[in-house]
Amino acid sequence: MISGAPEQLYAVCDMYVRHNNAKTEACLGELGKVAPPYVIEQLKAKQNL
Repeated sequence: MISGAPEQLYAVCDMYVRHNNAKTEACLGELGKVAPPYVIEQLKAKQNL
């Protein structure tokens, strides 16, 4: 999405989650390829806040 760095992808997904962006699920899918499952779960938990 950006440079391919997992840290940057996490930051983008975090912003998408916080702002209910339409691309949230796609972002989390990409992040899931490089991040452990608990990271994805933590971000998804923020969706419910």
